[in-house]
Amino acid sequence: MVSKREPVGNTCPMIDSVISGIRSAMKDINLIDDKLSIVDIFDTRDIVIENLDNLESILEKIRSANHQLRGWGVDLVEEIDEIEKDHYRAIEDIDYEMRELKSKLSSREDRIFELENLISEYEDKINFYEQELNQLK
Repeated sequence: MVSKREPVGNTCPMIDSVISGIRSAMKDINLIDDKLSIVDIFDTRDIVIENLDNLESILEKIRSANHQLRGWGVDLVEEIDEIEKDHYRAIEDIDYEMRELKSKLSSREDRIFELENLISEYEDKINFYEQELNQLK
């Protein structure tokens, strides 16, 4: 059975971190102009590269979380499909049993009707013989 809770935490903070890193890299790149020394330009480039490397790591974590979440969702769907199949099988079994019981009930009702008629016939005979007996007395 699959866990009912998601297998990964909230990935929004990681996404926010990527967005922030992109904005920071864009800001750093925009600072580069022809007034900076070559050393400053290379330092800025190194900072941007480091930030982008960090973003790649975060994106890989998001990819992994997404993969886990997708697998968890697929497992849940398969579990739900099985539960639905079991549910429909149970309903079919109950319907079959109900039809069988209704058939038995109908058969018993027919037998009760026959027995009531038989009782009525015997009561009529008993009444007839009681009257015959009373006339003989």
